[in-house]
Amino acid sequence: MKMVSEVKLIRSRLNEKAKQQKAQNLIVKLLVASSCLLFLTLLAIWLIQTMPKVLIPKIYYLGSFIIMLSSAGLVATRKAIARDDLQKAVYLLVISIGLGVGFGFIQLTGWHYLFDSNQQESNILLPFSTIHFLHLVIGIIFLFVVFKRLNDFQVHSKAMLFSSNVFYFWHFLGFIWLAFMGVMT
Repeated sequence: MKMVSEVKLIRSRLNEKAKQQKAQNLIVKLLVASSCLLFLTLLAIWLIQTMPKVLIPKIYYLGSFIIMLSSAGLVATRKAIARDDLQKAVYLLVISIGLGVGFGFIQLTGWHYLFDSNQQESNILLPFSTIHFLHLVIGIIFLFVVFKRLNDFQVHSKAMLFSSNVFYFWHFLGFIWLAFMGVMT
C-alpha cells in the first residue's frame, strides 16, 4: 500500500514538473513574440518616415559577424550538453559569453559614432540598438546562469530545458540584429 502511494506521489511530482517546464517554455516564447513586436514597431516607424539613407557605423558589421559566431558557439554548446560532454560545453559557453560581451562593447562603440555624427538616421539606429543592448544584457546574465548551472551539474543531457530556452533567446537576439541590419543596408 505504501509503495502505491509513493508511486502516485512521484507521478504527481513529475506531472507538476512537466507543467512547470511547459510554462517556462511558453514564457520564453511570449518574451520573444513581444520583443518581435517591439522591434517591428521600430522598423515600421522607420519605414513610414521618408526612408532616409542610413549610414550604419562600420563597427556594427563586425558586430554582426561576432553575434553569428556567438550563436554558432551556443549551437555547439547545446550539442556538447546533449552528449554530456560538460567540460567542452563549459569551454564553448565561455567563448560564446565572451563573444556576446564583445558584441555589447561594439554596440556601445557604435553609439559614440551615432552621437558624434549627429545625423538624422540616429533617430532609428539609436533606439533600436539601445533596446537591443538591454536585451543583450539580459541574455548575457542568463548565459551566466547557464554557466553556473552547468558547473553545478544542474544542466546535462536529461536537464536541458532552461539552457535551451536561454540559447533560443540568444539566437533570437542575433536574428533580430541581423534582420535589422539587412533591412537598414
